[in-house]
Amino acid sequence: MAKVIDSRMSAEMEGEFVVFLIGMRVNKPWKLHKWIPVFLAMPKMLKELEAHPESGFLGAQRARARNRAVLAFLRTLGSLCSSER
Repeated sequence: MAKVIDSRMSAEMEGEFVVFLIGMRVNKPWKLHKWIPVFLAMPKMLKELEAHPESGFLGAQRARARNRAVLAFLRTLGSLCSSER
């Protein structure tokens, strides 16, 4: 298990970057066909972004609370929205 850092941390980076928060909340867990595809797509998306450094993907953190969420860091928002991949 990773060591917990019990302090505020920051990074220094030249230029601008994007923090993208994407997640979902399951209101009706018994309707698997509604939320399972979304739940399974997120790791695939992150793996795809990691495999292509030209995408501008800098990294991500997964949040596992009541809601499922991912905090992604990118060089530009356009790199996430590009349809060229």
